[in-house]
Amino acid sequence: TAAARARLREILRQIREAAPPRTLRFDLGTRTLHRYRGEVWLVASAVAGGEREWFGERAVDWGGGRIEFTHGTGEGIARDQLDGAALRIAPRRGGERFRPDGGRPRRDLRKLLQERAVPPWMRDTLPLLWHADELVWVPGIGVDSAWQCAAGEPGITPAWFPASG
Repeated sequence: TAAARARLREILRQIREAAPPRTLRFDLGTRTLHRYRGEVWLVASAVAGGEREWFGERAVDWGGGRIEFTHGTGEGIARDQLDGAALRIAPRRGGERFRPDGGRPRRDLRKLLQERAVPPWMRDTLPLLWHADELVWVPGIGVDSAWQCAAGEPGITPAWFPASG
């Protein structure tokens, strides 16, 4: 339609003419068009999953994606620390602090995600693993140093597979 063509022309104009550091977002129904760090992304409109518990299943569907858990030795979350307790899966709410490296202080999760160039629209739809009020794991960053498995110890390694499309 003429209206759809006019909207597309306007989106293309904004992408070309907006100052380079500016992030742009255009809702296209089931997809969203983003410009971030000089690249254009067309992604499925993401929605964060709700809060739920993980009781040791091999995989959990969450937020249109999937978290898979593999058991191994010397990597991931220290299984012995879980002591049979369930982990909570929840989206980011803001203000979270995380320490992927035991030799450094806890840092603001928002800054860690920015440093890893996680696009803004993905940051709020990531599944975070919690044990009570302690943040245990963040996709793309890893396991908090307090929960990391030592060499030779049994561990659980989560992996996040976001919805494709």
